[in-house]
Amino acid sequence: MSTNKRVRRSLKKPSTVLDDCRVLSYAFIVPPISFSGHSSLFVNGTEIGPVPRLAIAEQLHYGDLLVLHCDIDWNVIGVAAGYKSVAKAKRQVERIYPGIRGAWVDSSISKRQALACERKMWKGHECSFCNKIPPQFTYHIKSKKATICDICIRKFYEIINKEEANV
Repeated sequence: MSTNKRVRRSLKKPSTVLDDCRVLSYAFIVPPISFSGHSSLFVNGTEIGPVPRLAIAEQLHYGDLLVLHCDIDWNVIGVAAGYKSVAKAKRQVERIYPGIRGAWVDSSISKRQALACERKMWKGHECSFCNKIPPQFTYHIKSKKATICDICIRKFYEIINKEEANV
């Protein structure tokens, strides 16, 4: 891959939705931004360390604010949670990556746009009964003709049990 293509690829903006979260702001970790030496973010017992990409995102179905630590292709490799505002998330990230303050890019993606993008990403995987998509349920059963999510399975089970009790 030529240097020009590598640089272009490495500076591509993230998708509208990363791991079922709407991207609010994102940043490329390039000099003069540095890593402080500690992220306090652990995955499988190992500190994640420096990453080339960061995104502040909102979970689409729960509303929590997260900082997504990503690889060069915007694959999420670690998640930090518990932020009350985007400003507080940015302040915390500034402690880990001094100099990042001016690197944030606002994505200007509405929740409606993000939900539409997510729906498109999961097309063909919806529950045939309630139309929910995989981020909204835990598991599903899929046949050639229909898909049913665990939420609908539970509801149908309750209905059947209630009707049997009334017989």
